[in-house]
Amino acid sequence: MNTAKIPPQQNGITGQSTGQSTGQNLRPSLRPFHTRALVMPHSNMLCLAAVLDPLRAANRAAGAEVYTWDIATLTDAPVRLTTGVDLPANPASALPPAQMLAIIAGFDIAAHTTPDNRRRLQAAIHQTPLVCAIDGGGEILARCGVLHGHRATTHWEDLEKLERDFPETEVVRDRFVQSGKFITTGGASPCIDMMLHLIQTHHGRSLAESVMRTFLYDPVHAGSDPQSLVSVSRLKRRSP
Repeated sequence: MNTAKIPPQQNGITGQSTGQSTGQNLRPSLRPFHTRALVMPHSNMLCLAAVLDPLRAANRAAGAEVYTWDIATLTDAPVRLTTGVDLPANPASALPPAQMLAIIAGFDIAAHTTPDNRRRLQAAIHQTPLVCAIDGGGEILARCGVLHGHRATTHWEDLEKLERDFPETEVVRDRFVQSGKFITTGGASPCIDMMLHLIQTHHGRSLAESVMRTFLYDPVHAGSDPQSLVSVSRLKRRSP
């Protein structure tokens, strides 16, 4: 029998961050809570699934549509994922506001954050009450200039780069962390942890654990659990 439980959240979406209670941002109204997955080029499919499939499973377990979602692109061009799958164009600027924006990014982030794209991203960020950044999405937020004075994380391979390039951001090794309206995560697995905590905050532990059991996802980590303890730069120095 799977008796795994979702651990208490110490410094993420169910706690306090930067002096603000997170509950006002996260607790949904009677209407379904709407999430927009904004997918950048060269993202991986697993991160997209880590955002959307827990919401789908929550609806199934709840027997009601408690979550809705859409998949958006930044421009009117299709987005190619790392698997070679193309997502059709669905510009975020043409869509009504969502309650949560999940920015999914992977590779070539600098190339995808041109001045025009930063303006598009900043507009989407500004109009959304809760913004999650998945995998390389933390660097996207930093390049948009919205993480000054915030705590943030990213995929463990890029932690040192984020810390070096954006010293005004407090970079942490946590699997996911909330600071103000921003939640940043490592890769796909930390994103699932974050989504389970989100569902628990909205609808209670029982529904979140039903979703966890659906995916045989065990164990579930707290946001403050660390990512890899070995940095890429150290690996390169050790094995040139």
